[in-house]
Amino acid sequence: MAALVFPCLLPMIYRLSVAGLGSYPGLLSDFATGTLLLSILLLVRFRLLRALFLFCWFILQIGAIELNAAVGRLPVVQDAVYLTDPVFVSGSMSGFHLAAPVYTILLAASVLLALIFPLRSWHLRTTASAIVIAVAGLLLHSAIRTHVQGSSVSSMYNAAHWLVVDAFHQHELKKHPAKVSAQLMESLKWNGTEGTRLLPQQKPSNVLLVTLEGIPGIALASIREQMNLSGEFDDLSLFDQALQGAMLVPTLTVHSHQTIRGLYAIHCGDFSKFTFDMPKAYELLMDKQRGEMCLPAQLAADGWSTHYLQGAPLEFMNKDKVMPVIGFQEVHGVEWFKNRTVTDFIWGAIDADFFSGAKQYITELRQHDKPWFLSLLTVGTHQPFYASEKLVNKYGSRRKASMAELDLAVTDFLGWLKNEGVLDDTLVIFTSDESHGSSFAEWTASWGYAAVFSPDRRELPRYKQGEYGALDFEASILDYFGLTIPDQVKGRSLFRNYDTGRQMFSYTSSRLRWHNPAYGLLECSGPDNCRFFPDTAMIGLRPEPATESPMDPHEMYATAALLDHSISPLGGNRILDFSNKEVRNLPETITNEWTENLVGAQYLDFPAGSRVQVDITLQASGGSDTEARLRLVLRQFEKDVPDIKVPEIPVLHNGEETSINFNFDNPKKRQAFTFHLVGEGKNTKLLVKNFKVTIMENN
Repeated sequence: MAALVFPCLLPMIYRLSVAGLGSYPGLLSDFATGTLLLSILLLVRFRLLRALFLFCWFILQIGAIELNAAVGRLPVVQDAVYLTDPVFVSGSMSGFHLAAPVYTILLAASVLLALIFPLRSWHLRTTASAIVIAVAGLLLHSAIRTHVQGSSVSSMYNAAHWLVVDAFHQHELKKHPAKVSAQLMESLKWNGTEGTRLLPQQKPSNVLLVTLEGIPGIALASIREQMNLSGEFDDLSLFDQALQGAMLVPTLTVHSHQTIRGLYAIHCGDFSKFTFDMPKAYELLMDKQRGEMCLPAQLAADGWSTHYLQGAPLEFMNKDKVMPVIGFQEVHGVEWFKNRTVTDFIWGAIDADFFSGAKQYITELRQHDKPWFLSLLTVGTHQPFYASEKLVNKYGSRRKASMAELDLAVTDFLGWLKNEGVLDDTLVIFTSDESHGSSFAEWTASWGYAAVFSPDRRELPRYKQGEYGALDFEASILDYFGLTIPDQVKGRSLFRNYDTGRQMFSYTSSRLRWHNPAYGLLECSGPDNCRFFPDTAMIGLRPEPATESPMDPHEMYATAALLDHSISPLGGNRILDFSNKEVRNLPETITNEWTENLVGAQYLDFPAGSRVQVDITLQASGGSDTEARLRLVLRQFEKDVPDIKVPEIPVLHNGEETSINFNFDNPKKRQAFTFHLVGEGKNTKLLVKNFKVTIMENN
């Protein structure tokens, strides 16, 4: 039995060696969860089933270490979709750079030893004792967790324990979504009559929005100084010095993790979701009218040419579909960068190559008289973090080394913008899509930033006081030019001063946060597990929490649910349109369903009790020998869905067209649902004329 004990309790031993006895809530969670696993293993007589439990335990514990190192949170149920996504896993594990390699090796070895040594007898008394000890430990943990001052979910829970607790909280919130009637606060709505302008209305000029992957505001020394924060932090020191002359926004909230959610908030003037349900960006595919209210579409309607350029492939997370819907006329990913110096970084163009390409792109845009809007997104500081081995050895951390690479590249880019005179006729904003705050503390996971260069930058303050969020960029840019701001766009303008405070929300590191200036900050990892910080803003250091809170967590969760459904209200029919009217060349032989998927319908959610109608029209072309052999595969969490019958697609020859239609019911909620449309044929092309997914809910 000793061989079984070690892998079960190794997470506790590892935490003890890293954090010591001060992390006793986490140690108790590790001990209780590991003991519960031990009791299960003792009950399981079949070695294959025991191997399955131990394998899942290994994957969860190591995955939690890597996820916490990358973005500062523990896994939740919805993360399972990424663990089964071969593109994401291969990218994140590229180079096999582990956050805790010794621990990983020890845990793997202990799991193998536990499987090698046979379990000679069924230890009923030992098993019963283990169950009693585990239950007692979990009950004790539940009793002490609200009295512990530690701020991190990862310091409080074992990954397996947290997975169950978070799933229970989500279930309860969906079961009782509005215990308190929630109304949207006035400070979360745009009101153009509020606030005093910092600048007079500007004439149309170019707009450059640069989003740096995962960079927190705390990485800039000027912002730390303004916030009276001292200590050692991962730094963008060169970039910070180059930002002299910019208006800095030190207290800017990013509302969630995940790039697609951050990009939605930035470009569409709205909160991203406070859960891991289907992102609002995907819901825009069902509501094209809301997409027309996003910043690129609004600027395009007023005469700007609109462009989106990122260093990574567009297909992951459907950005190839989402970005045109929100108004970008030109959308490019890694395929645009033809002269990369480094081609083996799994996510695409390294930051130096990316900004070199961005210079070329801007040079081409400046040759035209029409004002332009260009939105850039880097990828080098995305897990597994690109950096040369020389810098990795220097900094001792791939993340720190990748930030050093970004620091050099973005500083050079900003210097080029100044030297080429781009700042003289362009509104330039630097920001981040999300904040990877784990290197500092959990509270930085919502800490973004903005650095603004205006052609009239001398009239802007060095620091813009007030509380802002990623949702404020659209209102700010439209207000800067005096353009009409659509009613559904929320937020305040960075180019106005306000006399009143405002409320703010975020969901990062598994905590929902609500700042109400009348009271303070409420942080919850569930309605019954909250901490209240009086007179504390969303961004900044956390003092000791108060014992009582005037803020109702049920009101916070009800308001968050209201904000989550700003695009897709509960009930009614919704239509997702994945047809892009693009003629695609088919491979002669299908080799990879992910890279050769002809539609970007990934990670969709269908509510319980709904019906889904699928309508597809396809047309083949190429020549006399055209023979398109097509297949549609449905998967949920990357497993085939056997209860849905999919019609076969006939072989198509040159000029032939076919339509297939089918529907299916969802007695239970389906999550992480993906349509794979793949095809093969020599010298064959395919046009997806129609691919609509209609979700019909029972009212």
